Amino acid sequence: MAQSDEQRIPGLYHMCDLQFLTDSGTDYRVRYAGQSRNGTPLFALYRRTLQRTDDAGVAQ
Repeated sequence: MAQSDEQRIPGLYHMCDLQFLTDSGTDYRVRYAGQSRNGTPLFALYRRTLQRTDDAGVAQ
């Protein structure tokens, strides 16, 4: 089994900036976080690392 541990990447970003902040081979989650003063949508970015656990839920 795998347990998820999410880490927020500081800041709020425009959608077009996300391509410069992500790496292939890593799981990310993008959440809508509101709008800038001019109405442009802003997003928060979370990186997810997986920890392997045994059947009892103990990290290996």
